[in-house]
Amino acid sequence: YFSANTARINSFVVVFPLYANGIILGLWNVTDDKTHGVELGIVNGSTEFKGLQVGLVNYTEMMRGLQIGLINIITESVVPVFPIINFCF
Repeated sequence: YFSANTARINSFVVVFPLYANGIILGLWNVTDDKTHGVELGIVNGSTEFKGLQVGLVNYTEMMRGLQIGLINIITESVVPVFPIINFCF
């Protein structure tokens, strides 16, 4: 599923919005730009994220929020990779 902008609950196997605002449910969630809200999936990725990411692998470059998963990556954080829980505010 591809979308230019989302501002609602998305629930698909694969979600690739350019910008997302709300709840994203999917197995593989990747956003090219900013995401605000909640991402729930096996793999979650975003350039800039504000909110909560829950999955096996969570990735973002910049974050204001919390990641919960097996591998959590925030590239522009003091601790860029941390298991189970990672956060940046």
